[in-house]
Amino acid sequence: LHSFTTDISTAIPPRCPDIICLDPDTTISIETDSNTGQLLKVHARYVIRRATDEKEQKQLRNAVRKIAGKARKKKGKAAQIRYVNNVLTKRITYGDGTRHYRDAFGALVQRRAVCSGYARAFALIMNELGIENAFEHTSGHIWNRVRLGRSWKIVDVAWNDGTRSDRYLLKDTH
Repeated sequence: LHSFTTDISTAIPPRCPDIICLDPDTTISIETDSNTGQLLKVHARYVIRRATDEKEQKQLRNAVRKIAGKARKKKGKAAQIRYVNNVLTKRITYGDGTRHYRDAFGALVQRRAVCSGYARAFALIMNELGIENAFEHTSGHIWNRVRLGRSWKIVDVAWNDGTRSDRYLLKDTH
């Protein structure tokens, strides 16, 4: 377990350039099944890094709160998640061109991002809604997982935007 937590903490540098990052003071804890030893949960605290100025911080906070506020009016977690996915796919244009295209600020305020920006924006809104979520990634792509009841479902907002569908919304596998 120690080497696993070390791998996680080095994979997500404490002073990452994006707006959401692993809290440098966090303790990563792992929950396993006492009978089987199967990994159940990894707990780590993420924080919103100070944006380059107060204005950007306020803009990001306002965008998150506005979307989360409207999502709260939907009945149930699944409906809230679906609403956030739909808002983000309509709001964001896929691509670079701004210095924030990989983070939540680029996605929510500048409305232009690549997959990491979509995923970070989605995670911030899920956090605001109190919906347990996590990142998942391959070497060239990042998306989210959300907890619904006892199971984890995938949400890939960037690919949903690219396909103009809900193909990657609340599915068991990517």
